[in-house]
Amino acid sequence: MKVPLRYPFLRRGILVYDDNKANLSLILNPYQRSGAKITLLNSFERLILKRLTGQTTTSEMCKGLTIPEKEILSTLEKWANPEWNMVFLLNRPLEEIRVLEVKETKYRTVLNELKQEVASVKNAEEELNDLKQYHELKIQDPLTQFEEVETTVSHYFRKPHPILGGKNYGAALVGVLIQEGVIKKPMHILEVGGGTGIFGKCILDEVKKQMPETYREMSYHFLELSPALLKSQKEATQDHHEVTQFNQGDIERHDFKDKKFDLILCNEMIADLTTVKLNKNDLHPLIHELRIDIQDAQNPFLFNLGAITLLKTIKQILKNGGHAYLIEYGSPHTYPIAAYLKDHTEYSIHFGLLERAAKNLSLHPILTNLSNFLPFDKEIQVIDDVSLALINNYLLPFLGRKKIPIMAYTEEMLKEKLGEIYQNLSLMEFFRVGSNEFTLDPARFWVLHLKKE
Repeated sequence: MKVPLRYPFLRRGILVYDDNKANLSLILNPYQRSGAKITLLNSFERLILKRLTGQTTTSEMCKGLTIPEKEILSTLEKWANPEWNMVFLLNRPLEEIRVLEVKETKYRTVLNELKQEVASVKNAEEELNDLKQYHELKIQDPLTQFEEVETTVSHYFRKPHPILGGKNYGAALVGVLIQEGVIKKPMHILEVGGGTGIFGKCILDEVKKQMPETYREMSYHFLELSPALLKSQKEATQDHHEVTQFNQGDIERHDFKDKKFDLILCNEMIADLTTVKLNKNDLHPLIHELRIDIQDAQNPFLFNLGAITLLKTIKQILKNGGHAYLIEYGSPHTYPIAAYLKDHTEYSIHFGLLERAAKNLSLHPILTNLSNFLPFDKEIQVIDDVSLALINNYLLPFLGRKKIPIMAYTEEMLKEKLGEIYQNLSLMEFFRVGSNEFTLDPARFWVLHLKKE
């Protein structure tokens, strides 16, 4: 491969670590196909990296460097090949491309979602394996599960955070529910799939703080499929043992008998429910029963069967005047897209279909983007979660340092946590909530609020 006269540009997400005292320079590359994703840099590679702005051609970039042009081009060739995949060779200056991208953003987004839909259907089996066995048998360490396998937005913001006015995610949610008049006494709450239990603890802490009389007359029920997670929920909420109850069960099949609830919380768990692959000539009975319009679907298509089934359960167990909140990754218009996690696959939620089904169940749905539902300060920036994973999973172990907790660090918070290591890092990126630039941006998540009258 001969490097053409193009504009070399270093891909976003690459990190560089320079420790001049130790004469150590590293590149952390999340796009590298194999290996540890961390590579030693020599002195001339460091010089080349600084010039990969996408604004100058390869020929112009070589000027002023004492390194032979042949070595520079050979290095660019290596970094641009599929194994490394860390440099783009643009056919025009980066700024020109950015202007075009702004004009085409909406078209590109829709096209990309359609491609992901098609790929997800193609790769799916006729009957997708649900995740029940995975949750019952394979989850052993709850904290590791949410630190390394499937970090959620609520886990990312589980500590008091300036972006939420000094509150954690659960406390911020309670603030919204109090403001909307949802929390009142007596109160019977059901949380489905409570993860580590930290979210439930934060809910209980805040209700006790803000509405102590309501807290004394409330009951908080956990329904969890995973034995390991249920144990963690009990431990996390032990200070609230007088108002908590715990049940192991599958929300898609659980028999609630005559139990009814004032509030049902399904926080970032409905992507774990059953997703099936359907053909338009052989639709699931629920689609007919709930009059769900799927004319815009590909054929075949993926369908969030478990999430739709959950709506029927909510209709049954929610008290008149009660509320339910379903929060998850997804879109109002896109059919399920596969999310390939470390040891299992989940599927995004088509909230448009859930909203239609909820209307036909007389559950009065209101669909809101999570970034607008909770009071996120959209001027504060937090670390890109890919950069944080590179630091935690590769750099810190390489340096013989202990990993740091996964959370939404601001620049100041990360400086304090990493100490001198932070000063040696470059190319880290911080983004605002709502920018849609990082995986755990709340703008990629939606809240479906249901009310039974």
